[in-house]
Order: sequence, then structure tokens, then C-alpha cells
Amino acid sequence: MRHFASKSGSSFSSSSFPPSSLFFSAALVFSLIAAISVLGAIYTLSQISTEDAVAAATLKYERNIRDLTTKLNLSQRSIAVEASSIRSSLAEFALARDAGQKAIALADVAQRRSKLNSEAKSAKEISEGFKDIELTNAFSQIEVLAAALWSDDAEAARQEADETFPTGEKLLKDYDSRAAELMSGIEKANIRLATIVEIQDQYISHAAWKIDWARANAITNTQLVTFWTVVACFLGVAAVSVRITNPLVEITRALKRLTLRDLNRSFLDLESRSDEIGDLARAYNEFRDIILDHVEAQKKLSEQQALLESDQRQIALLAARFDVALSAMPLGLLMLNRDRRILVLNWKARELLEINECSSQPDRDLREMLNCSSNAGCLGFEGVDQVEKAVDQFLTLPKETSFHIKTQQERLLEFSLHAGANDGILILLEDISVRHKAETEIHQLAWFDPLTGLPNRRLMFRVIDEALAQNAGLRSPLALLYIDLDHFKEVNDTQGHSAGDELLRGAAERLRSVVRASDMVARIGGDEFVILQRDVCRMSDIETLARRIIDAFENPFEIGGQEVRVGASIGVAKPARNKSTRETLMREADTALYRAKADGRNAWRFFRPSMHAAAVARRNLEFDLRDAIRAKSLDVYFQPILRADNQEISACEALTRWRHPTRGPIPPAEFIPFAEEVGLISALGAQTLEDACRACASWPGDIRVAVNVSPSQFEKGDLIGDVEKVLADLDLSPSRLEIEITESVLIGDTERTKRSLQQLRSLGVGVALDDFGAGYSSLSYLHHFPFDRVKIDRSFLSEASGSARARSLLRGIVRLAADLGIGVVVEGVETTQHFQLVREECPSAEVQGFLFSPPVPARSLGELFCRDGRRKVA
Repeated sequence: MRHFASKSGSSFSSSSFPPSSLFFSAALVFSLIAAISVLGAIYTLSQISTEDAVAAATLKYERNIRDLTTKLNLSQRSIAVEASSIRSSLAEFALARDAGQKAIALADVAQRRSKLNSEAKSAKEISEGFKDIELTNAFSQIEVLAAALWSDDAEAARQEADETFPTGEKLLKDYDSRAAELMSGIEKANIRLATIVEIQDQYISHAAWKIDWARANAITNTQLVTFWTVVACFLGVAAVSVRITNPLVEITRALKRLTLRDLNRSFLDLESRSDEIGDLARAYNEFRDIILDHVEAQKKLSEQQALLESDQRQIALLAARFDVALSAMPLGLLMLNRDRRILVLNWKARELLEINECSSQPDRDLREMLNCSSNAGCLGFEGVDQVEKAVDQFLTLPKETSFHIKTQQERLLEFSLHAGANDGILILLEDISVRHKAETEIHQLAWFDPLTGLPNRRLMFRVIDEALAQNAGLRSPLALLYIDLDHFKEVNDTQGHSAGDELLRGAAERLRSVVRASDMVARIGGDEFVILQRDVCRMSDIETLARRIIDAFENPFEIGGQEVRVGASIGVAKPARNKSTRETLMREADTALYRAKADGRNAWRFFRPSMHAAAVARRNLEFDLRDAIRAKSLDVYFQPILRADNQEISACEALTRWRHPTRGPIPPAEFIPFAEEVGLISALGAQTLEDACRACASWPGDIRVAVNVSPSQFEKGDLIGDVEKVLADLDLSPSRLEIEITESVLIGDTERTKRSLQQLRSLGVGVALDDFGAGYSSLSYLHHFPFDRVKIDRSFLSEASGSARARSLLRGIVRLAADLGIGVVVEGVETTQHFQLVREECPSAEVQGFLFSPPVPARSLGELFCRDGRRKVA
């Protein structure tokens, strides 16, 4: 600082130019520029003020003239209108024939006269605003004329004229002459007003021209003053900026940058000046040199400190990241040294082991921490010992290992041991309770039946494949028992699916109870079960197991408070050496099962090669029936139904017949159940319905057709849709179609069946109950379901021929049906005695049987119909 002061002092003392002269010159220049600017501004303001005052006065005068002209024109028009109105009222007076009308007209004249005088006076007052004597005199004359237009003299003249001339024509003429004078005065006033307005417009135009000229001169003068003022200011500012302002600004900026440690600027070019600028430049340069020395020293110190702080930040960042990672880990983390002391224990590990923060402080012994977990009710004593034993083994032989421990709350913890730093141990903990439960459930769903808990088809097939692979090349000591429950479908249909599920669970329990631990029971679908029997030494072992199964189903099941009886049909197959696969073994067992069902059910059958041929024949029959339905090669025969009283045909029942191309005719009792079994009955029924309705469309108009419907068509087919489509396509009246159903249709879903029957009835289609009396609940069916007709089973007629009881029952059924409004058809009329019995007991019924006609093709029905639509059958 002393060095800086001494140098500055010597520089100032050697200056030859007085500091005040520089500032005096600058002040003089700026004073001259300011004076010129003020004079120019005053002159410009005066010019603009004068122009604005003149323009304002001109505009005000022009507005006043326009307003007065407008008002005066309005007053003139009002005077003219009122004068015209007075004449109209006088005309009405002249034409009036009674005193009342004359009085009304005179009152109107007086009112309009008052208004006319008022308008004339107002026009005179407005004309005075123009300051024109001639115009004012003109409007004074108009006021006098308006007042004299209807004077008191005129009133006396009117009375005289009214007495002399009742029409008042003289009065109108006198008024017209006075009104003409008034209008003439108004016209003269208008001429004078137009002249005055024209003169004033000329004055206003001249004043506007003068204003524009004055404004133009003021703008020109203002521009000149402004130009020279700007030039003078620019020259003065340029001179001051170059010599004084720029150096001061640069030095000021440099000083500001010094505060920001910017030391790059120096003023060596200004040091040669002998004025105040030179002194400032020399002082700045010396001060800058001193600061540079300090900055260099501080820079070195800062670099060392920055390196230290960077290392500290890096360490803190790594520590923070490590803490975040430990806290966010989904797994528990426990780090130990070789002395089994805790180095790191994250939050997740404390949560899983249920220990508090105090119990998990670093440098605690592992045993103490585990004891805290045990005391908290997490790990048991065995779990603590297991962890310590695993740690000791790892310290002896470092090898990654994992094990599970079940806590006292039934949670499952997984411990994984890994090698850590400096021969330490890293233990990872995870709660796998949910995962273990999910894996168990997935395994259960994948390999076991959810309803019965037995192995499912997938697991059974896998076990069979493994068993066959183990015994490859040998005659395998295995047996496969294919089990199907007899009459299960009836239980499922009559009591519902929940009862069926309960029955399946009970059947599974009984099958478990009859097999050995080495055997395997599986449910492969529906009511089908499979047993894989191992270690079969003799055929008697298989028979013993099959007999135990049959015996297990002897006792009834209790389902929903009711006893249910089902049996078991069993097919048995044994693998052949070097030939059997799982597919062939299952197929052979299924073939044997089919034979057991065909032989009466509730039995077992061993597979024989001959059974395979029968199965092939059955499969071929299915293919042939499917092809016949697709090709529509099945025939529909018709058996007439007649009225018992007159033996006239009233309907025909449609019956399907199949002539096989190689086997010949196949009875309906054989292929109809077979079609139901293989799922072709819906297609067969739809085809029969279409063919029967097409034939009926060609019959006489009052003969109906009856078509039998299978229960499967109600359950799986679209019977209602098929009926609607056929009736619409053939344009057949619904009343000519009758649907025949059996009691088996009504056993299942009664509500659904009832809705379907009601839909048929709503279409106009008749519904008949076939084989009535052959079942057990026929009377209740008549009460609950909508039937148009019942067909009495042939067994009634055959028994009634020799039994009075049967005849009474037949008579009672017919009478009951008649009371309910239901028609009756008696089936099985095959002899004249049968027909005579029907005519005696139920003469109003209809009859059907071979006595009248067997089923015949549609082309043969023409011989049975008379020309008028039907004929009696002999």
C-alpha cells in the first residue's frame, strides 16, 4: 500500500494540465447545446399551440352552424306540417253537418294553432343565432304570419260565414290565401339561410386552409430546429465521449471486473496522458499488479482445498448412495467379519428378523442379534441354531449356500450365504412366503384337479409315460383301469351341477380308499377316472382291485339330503412288450370300458383284440352317419293319425329311416341312440324337421305333421331357431306343425324347458307329450307344462284288452285330458279289437297304429288322401 501511494503522488504532482479546465470545457459545450435545444422547443410549442387554438375554434364554430341549421330546418318543417293540419281540420269543419262534429273540428284547429305559434316563435329564436339581420327579419315576418293565420277577425268572419254559408267554403279560401303568404315567407327564409350557410362554409374552408398552412410552417421550423439541435448534440457528445466518457467507462468496467477477479484488462495506452484520466489509468495498473500477486497465491491454496473437498464429496456421495441402496433393497442384507461381528445390517433385514435399531448396532455379535429376533417372536431356537451352524460351516469352507427357516408366525425366510470382503460373510434374507404359496398353488393347478384334489390328466399322462419308459423292453407289471360313473348324467341333469360336483368328490374319496399307496388315481375329465396300478404280478390282482371299486359304489351317496345311487363301469388294459404307448394304452382301456357299458354297466372288462375291431366298426358307423346327414340321404317316413269317430286322417307322424349302403336298413332304435351318444342328434333332428315340414306343405290344408324331438335338441341345439327358419322358408302355417317330446326332456332344467315350450306355443306350434303313462310323473307334467295333446303309450291299450282296471284307467286319462282341454292320441292300435275298444271308451280321441297304415314314404301318402283332402282308411 505504501508503494502504491508513493507512485500515485508523484504522478499527480507532475501533471501540467489543471483538472478544472477539462470539466469547464465540457460544461460549456453542454450548456450551449442545451440553450439551443430549449429555444427550438419553445418556438415549436408556440407554433403548435396557436394552430391547435385556431383549429379548435374553427371546429366549434362549424359544429354550432351545423346544429343551428338542423334545428331551423326542423322548425320550418314543423310549421309547414301544422299549417297543413289546420287546413285539414277546417276542411272537416266545412263538411260537418251537426254542431258536435263542428265543435270537435274547431277544438283541433285551436290546439294546432297554438302549436303553430309556438313553432314559429322557436324558429325566430333559432334564427337569431346566425347573427344575420335579414334572416332574423324573415323569421319575424313568419312569426307574424303564423299568428295572423287564424286571428280573432278570422274567428268573427268564420261565424258570419258559417251563418251565411253553412259549408264554410269562404273560410277555407281565406285560410288558403293566408297560408300561401306563410309558405312564401318560409321559402324566402330558406333562400336566405342557404346563402348564409354557403358564406359560412367558405369562411370555414378559408380558416382550414390557414390552419394547414400554419401547421406546415410550424412542422418545417420544428424539423430545422430539431436537425441542428441533434447535430450540435451529436458533435458535443462525440467530442466528450472520445476524450473523457469512453476512458472513464472502460476504467469503471475494469474496476467492476476486479471485484469479480477479472485481471486481464490494463490501460498502458492511457498512462502517457497528463490529465485526470492518465492518473486513474496509472493507479488502476499498479493496483492490478498488487492484486495479481495475491490472486496467484490464493489460487494455489484454492486448488489444494478444492482437491480435498472433491475427495470429501466423493466419499460422502458414495456413502449416501450406499445408504440409499441398502434402504431400497428388497432383500435383507447382513455383513459379518470373521469374528462374526455385525458390520452392516439394513432396514429390510431388521424388519424380516423383527429386531429394533438398538439390537442391530454395528460391532454386535451375531448370536446377540439372533437372540433378539428369537425374543421378539420371529426365529425359534432351532432357527437360531441353524443360522449359527451355517455361518460356522461357511467360515470353515467358504461355499455359497442357501436354506429356509419357518418363523414362529409361519413365515418362510430364505437365507443365502456369500463370500464378503476381507474373508467376511454376506447374508441375504428374503421372505418367500407369498412366492412359495403361489408356486404351490400353481403346481396344484397345473397337476391336480381343483374339484376332487386328484391328479389331473396332465400329471397322469406324465406318470404313465415315465412308467412305460422305466419298463421298456419288459412285460410291464402295470395295469390301467379306465372308470366311468354309471347314471351320473341323470343325477347332474335332475339335481343340478352342484349335486354333480359333490357326487364327483364323493366318488374320488371312495376310489382313494380302495387303492394302495403305490397306485395312482386321477380324474381326467367329466365323470371319468383313471387308476394306474403298479406291481401287478397276477391278473387276479387287477380283478381284486376292480371288484373293490365295484363294491365301493354299492352303497348310495347322500347328496343334498337325498340318496343317490351310481355305479362304475371299468375298462382294463395292460401294456404289451415293446409296443404300448400311453395313447394305445388309453385307447385300449377306453375300448374295454365301452364294452363294459354295452354289457350292462357296473362291471369290468379286460381289453381283447376283438374289441378293437368293434370299436373301429363303431367309429366307421359314426362316420357313415355323419356323411348321411351331410348328404341328406336319410329318409323320412310318415304314419297316419286318424280320428276314431270317422276314421279320417288328421295328422301324420314323421319317422326317420336310414338305409346303410352296405349294411342295409338300420333300425331307428339302434342309430337314434347312437346319434345322441356321438352328438349328431341335433343335426339329424333339424334335417328331419325340414323334410317333414316340406312334405306337409304339399298335403291338404287341415292335415298336420308331428315331429319327434330329442332331449339333446332342447339342451344343446337351437330348436326354436330351427322351427322359425323352417316355417318361414316353407311358408307353412305354424298350426300344422306339432312337436312331440318324451318325459326325458322334462327331467332336466324344467324352467328352461318350460320357457322353450311356451315359445313354441307362442309361435302357434302344437306340443304333444309322447309315450304318456310310461314314466312316473306324467300327471304332474300335465299340470306344469303347456301341452296341446298327449299320446297314450301302446302298453295301456294292450293291457286294457283283458283288464277292466286298465280300461278304467284309460277312460280316466281320456276324461282328464278332455277336462284340461288337451287332445288325446292312442298309439298301438294294431287289431280291430283295439280299435273297437278305443271307439267305446274314448270316441273323441285320435288313433295311430299298424291297423290303419305302417310308416310309408312321403310319395305313398297321396294314395291315402281323398280328392277333398283326406279319405277313410280301410
